Order: sequence, then C-alpha cells, then structure tokens
Amino acid sequence: MENPHNHHHEEEEKIIRVLYEASHHGCFPTLRALIQQHPLLLHRINSRTTFIDTPLHISASLGHLEFTKTLLAHKPNLATELDSFRSTALHIASAEGHIHIVKELLTAYEQACLVFDKEGRIPLHVAVIRGRLEVVTELVSAKPESLKILHKGKTVLHLCVTYNHLDILKALVDSSLQICDELLNWRDLDGNTILHLAIMFKHAETVPYLVSIPKIQEASVLKNKMGFTASDIVDWIPKDFNSLEIQIMLMNNGFKSDKKETDMNPQAAATSDAAEETGKKKKCWRKMVKHMGKWFKHNGEWLEEMRGNLSTVATVISTMTFQSVLNPPGGFIQQGIHDSNNTSSSFLDCSEVMGDLACPGQAILAFGYQEAFRDFVIHNTIAFVASLGVTLLLISGLPLKNKVVMWMLSMGMFITLTALVRAYFFAYFLITPDKPIKCSAGWVALGRY
Repeated sequence: MENPHNHHHEEEEKIIRVLYEASHHGCFPTLRALIQQHPLLLHRINSRTTFIDTPLHISASLGHLEFTKTLLAHKPNLATELDSFRSTALHIASAEGHIHIVKELLTAYEQACLVFDKEGRIPLHVAVIRGRLEVVTELVSAKPESLKILHKGKTVLHLCVTYNHLDILKALVDSSLQICDELLNWRDLDGNTILHLAIMFKHAETVPYLVSIPKIQEASVLKNKMGFTASDIVDWIPKDFNSLEIQIMLMNNGFKSDKKETDMNPQAAATSDAAEETGKKKKCWRKMVKHMGKWFKHNGEWLEEMRGNLSTVATVISTMTFQSVLNPPGGFIQQGIHDSNNTSSSFLDCSEVMGDLACPGQAILAFGYQEAFRDFVIHNTIAFVASLGVTLLLISGLPLKNKVVMWMLSMGMFITLTALVRAYFFAYFLITPDKPIKCSAGWVALGRY
C-alpha cells in the first residue's frame, strides 16, 4: 500500500521543481498560480529543497524583472538569502548590470549593500570590477558609506584603476562626495595610491585625468612601501610608447622623480675614495648590463633565423675538438718499442726514454712539453663541452627570444670560440718549438712503427 507521506513529499518536490523552472524562464504567471495554490510555497524553499540558489538568485541573474517583483512582493526576506558563494541576489544583479532589478532589491533590503560574499566583496565592489556604471551610481546613492569598505586593502577607486574603468572613476570623483575626496590619496596594503597603480598598469588615459586633480597633485611626494613616488615608478616599468607618454605627462605637470638608478646611499656618498671607486665600478657594470640588454633585444629575431647555422657551427666545433683528442699534435707512441738489452720484452711493454716511462698509445709531445700539452688538452676539452652545451640548447626548442636563453647561448659560443683559439695556439707552440730539438735515438724510437 502506498505511503501517503511519501506521496505528499513527491508532490512538494514536483511543485518546487516547477517553481525553479519558472524562475529560469521568468514566467511570473506560473509563479502567481503556484503561490495562489500553495501560499506557503516560498516559505518552504530553504527547509524543503536541496537547491543552493533561491529562485530570486536565478531570476536576478537572468534579468527577469516581473518575476523578481512577484517574489519580493510575497517574500521580501529572499533578498537576504545567500548562495554557495555567500552572495546575495544583489551581488548577482550588480555583476550582471540589471539596474532595474538592483533597484527592486534595494527597495526590499537596502542593507544588502553592506553584505560580504565569500571573496570579501560587497555588491559595489562586484559592480566596479565588472564595469557596471549605472549600478555603481545606484548603489552609492543608496549607501554612500559603502565607499569606505575596502576589498583586500583596496578602495573602490583602487578597483576602478586596477580594472581600467575610467568612466566609473570619473563618476565617483565628480560626485562631490566627501568620502571620495578622502579616498583620492588612500594607500593600499602595498602603500600604493590610485596614481601609483595607474602608472604601474600604464593606463595612459587614466593618468592625465588623475594628475589634473589638485588634491592628487598636492600629494605627488607620497611614497609606497618600496619608497617610490608615482614619478619614480615610471623609471622602473617596462619601456614602451605608453610609459614614455606617461613620463612626459608627469613632467609637464610638475611631477619629478626623486630616485635615479645611479643614486648612491647617503652613507656611501660620505665614504672614502675606495667607496667612490666601488660606485664607479657599479656604474660600469650597470652600463654593460644595459648594453647587453639592448643587444639581446635587437638580436632575438636574428638568433631565431640563425638557429640552424649556429647548430651547424657548434656541431663542427664538437667534431674538431673530439678529433683533436683522438689525433693530438705529434701523434702517439707506436707499438714495437722494446728494450734492446732485454730480448724477452713484449712490443706492448713500456720503456724508459729520456728519463720518462713511455708506453704505446700515449701522446708523444706529452713527454717533451708536459705543461703546454696539458693546457692544450684542457682548452680543447672546454671548447668540446661548451659546443655540446650550445648544440643541446639549440635543439631543445627553447625560444631564443628569451633573454636568459640568449645570454646562455652567447656565453656558450664565447667560451667555445675563446677556448678553441687558445687550444690552437698551444698546438701551434707544440709542433713549432722556438728552438731546434736535438734528435736523439730515444725520440726516434718513440715515433717508430
């Protein structure tokens, strides 16, 4: 026999499902019919459903004005309900820019302006981030004190600059609200004002507007936690047309930088001549690094085009240096050396020649010129290893426009070529000594087959 309780429960679930379908389509006649048949329907939503969003959240998100009005007329408390992100319907309507729904929600529950969602944002923050000018104006009119509420240390004006909504920034500053005047030079958790941020993000349209405001001009010397004024930041951001335009704009409005890249510490300025010499060396290094940076910037495209040629050169150098070890200058001691006084000695045995023990397979010049031959082998090995490193870098597929990759490639080729040249001169010295070598029976024996 069917349980009446289960049947009633299934009927309720079916009715609530119809309610949610109506909220998706914005069908307010269906909503009215459901409420007439079940007057307590809206009051059972939270306790009887597994849905996270209320019908009001759905209606506000999709912009169904009449449906929203009907819901609020029968249950205004829906405006206080939170979804899984702890957002009210006002958060959602503000994000979507449904200004008429925002007005209805404010009429039902104005305090929703001050409710924080899971990310710590009030509806005003959400509207600013999404660039909803009309909604921002409406929310500020309803609750001007919401302008004082910070989001992670940033004011509403900081958010306007961060997300590049100049129209909203102008509307708030031109609103003649005392609160906005107080926020013009407010510093966030990093000590940045809105002018600092505008320059950091290189918003070339926002900066001229900000520097035209007298109150911001008066606070041009404000520094962030890194000790930079707004003008100082221009010297450190990546250079392009926008940064140059901003720099000229600041100079024309009387903003001057207090920091220079070559500025010395006050204590260092008062030190001895040794400290001055250190400062000069630092300047030299900075100039070198600056010129290297310019070289990398202009030669990135060239390196990409020459990848194949550079790979060929590196491979040839690797082959040359490898062969130089297998066939050193002067050749090897050959087999067949034996002591004439010892008839039992093998042709593979080592013999003493000119005070050194010579064995078949060893380099001949390693005995007469030990230091020079050792230097030849060391530099030849450096060239071999460096050329292999360059080859590996070229075939790895890394973008050669990357400054680190370009630096590694340039240093690798520099080391390879330098070591190769030095190895050549050591080899030249080994095979062309500066004085004649007296031929002796021992050295003749070393080269005999």
